[in-house]
Amino acid sequence: MVAASLVQSADGAVLDVESLRRSVAGSATVTVIDVVQALGWKDVELSWADVAVGASYKWLLGPRGVAWMSLSDRMFEKLVPHMANPFAAEDMWSSLYGLPMRLAGDARRFDSWPAWFSLFGAGLSLAWLATLDRDAVQAHTVGLANQLRTELELAPTDSAIVSIPIAKSADALHNAGIRAAVRAGAVRVGFHLYNTEDDLERLLDAL
Repeated sequence: MVAASLVQSADGAVLDVESLRRSVAGSATVTVIDVVQALGWKDVELSWADVAVGASYKWLLGPRGVAWMSLSDRMFEKLVPHMANPFAAEDMWSSLYGLPMRLAGDARRFDSWPAWFSLFGAGLSLAWLATLDRDAVQAHTVGLANQLRTELELAPTDSAIVSIPIAKSADALHNAGIRAAVRAGAVRVGFHLYNTEDDLERLLDAL
């Protein structure tokens, strides 16, 4: 099994997807890809992966409490739905009582009981995000990130997350009203679709 993040949370490093795909092609290796730090700004295509998992509360602009998983055919056949519940049933209301357990024939058999308010919020943000041009969003976010890297004399990458190798910079950003995290000894900032050139200038001024 190979488990990896499509985009690393600490510094924004992006997985070499094509190299991984080629190296596991035709083998029994199971691939599990975490897309939490990618979905929402990166144009993602992982139909070849066995498992992809994502969450609402990061770049998808939703609340905590919602997560998704996609499965390949072979994983669908192998996995056991240990969290089986009425929402994983073929027909919820006729499956509430008695045995045998009557799970859905498709991937809904792996659904968990919904967190109602979280799903409502995620439904609003996802519907809006789905109307956007994914290439344009990626170009905008990575473009701002690479402008910052250029100003800081860092090498450009294809990530919207920038790792600034000076942890004490977090205080300067905080004093300027800019939210940033310290991860792995460096300051991490991320550019999303709502960020602007003005935000970038404020960040540079603070640094």
